[in-house]
Amino acid sequence: MIYDLHKYFQPMVAGDSHSDGYFEFKPKDILAPYIKCFWLSKRQDTIPSESRVIADGCMDIIFSKDLVSGKCGCGFCGLFDQVFTSFGTQTTELFGIRFYPWAAHLFFNEEMKSFKNMNISLENCLKALFDIRYDIMNTTIESRIDTMESYIIKRLSEQDKINDTVMTAMSLIVKTKGVTDQKSIVENTCISDRQLQRLFNSYIGLSPKVMSDIIRFQNIVRESHYSSSNNWHEMTYNYGFNDQSHLIRHFKKFYGLSPTKVFGQK
Repeated sequence: MIYDLHKYFQPMVAGDSHSDGYFEFKPKDILAPYIKCFWLSKRQDTIPSESRVIADGCMDIIFSKDLVSGKCGCGFCGLFDQVFTSFGTQTTELFGIRFYPWAAHLFFNEEMKSFKNMNISLENCLKALFDIRYDIMNTTIESRIDTMESYIIKRLSEQDKINDTVMTAMSLIVKTKGVTDQKSIVENTCISDRQLQRLFNSYIGLSPKVMSDIIRFQNIVRESHYSSSNNWHEMTYNYGFNDQSHLIRHFKKFYGLSPTKVFGQK
């Protein structure tokens, strides 16, 4: 079941994905159900900057290198249920692996809820990756991707922690673009609401309701980005909002701006 969900969910980042030195790279086909992309962010100026990070429903392993001191790090960014701002000078190069929400747990022993709204060092969680941070960041982007693809393929071959109940729920959420309600999810999984909440905390890191909200938000972002003209009244109906103000509040929670502020009056 995990093998086709990525075809229905392609989350986006804020702004133009190829602006400000940010680039995305597709993984091998065998890893496409698990990894949204590899990405690189690199700029060399000392002017302090801030970046808007919207809720994308994904989790990232991030390698970093200070381009002045040469110091390297390796961390993990869990699921965020709100927009946040990343601050810093642009003398840091970042290399990331972005996992779909149903895939990140395959590489950790901890429950995913312990990473909610957190960005932590991997020194104590995935020490094998933390220990090769200098090797990763002191080579080409092609070598980085090759190394990480080999590591991920090996890890996937060594264990199978996919939970069928969680994947049934995620499939319903993703394929309905987040519009399904909690009652329908519970009925389709044939377990209690409390049991489902517990499984999602362990395997995903957010509740089914919040995960649905983020999936719905990301579908609105994608549709708005690629549409030549946005009909907010139609979107209000299609995505199950009570009225247009409800859609705007929902959008601002995860983006920090109103839809028209982001996409204008198309």
